[in-house]
Amino acid sequence: MLNKRYILSINQSEDDVFTEKILVASGKICSQEIDYPLSMNSLFDYFMKQSTVISIQTNQEEKVNIGCIDKLSDKSIFLTPITPKGIWDENCYYTFRKEFIRIIEFDNDYINSLIAYNKYIYDKENIKRGF
Repeated sequence: MLNKRYILSINQSEDDVFTEKILVASGKICSQEIDYPLSMNSLFDYFMKQSTVISIQTNQEEKVNIGCIDKLSDKSIFLTPITPKGIWDENCYYTFRKEFIRIIEFDNDYINSLIAYNKYIYDKENIKRGF
């Protein structure tokens, strides 16, 4: 999801429209209904209630933060991070001003792989402990 305040313009040529129609007709692109609230406050509230793991990109394009929203305020979100090694860092949290968030991603291959790896590590540790 892109924050619309950072979109300057959308340009789509006739060739782009035609290509999109071909991809839809061949089943390469599926149109689908969006079940997510699109206002920023409602969206973050939804992600927090669903415990959705998200990635957030701000104006620092080289850095993406991944985690779960723990707390919300009017102007900020508080994210408990998952490390690139798939371990939850519950001893810290990141704060992001809502107005500076440019891109939000969720349910992609990288995030889902981190979650799966975390579950694998957790399950492996519980087996060692006899749980």
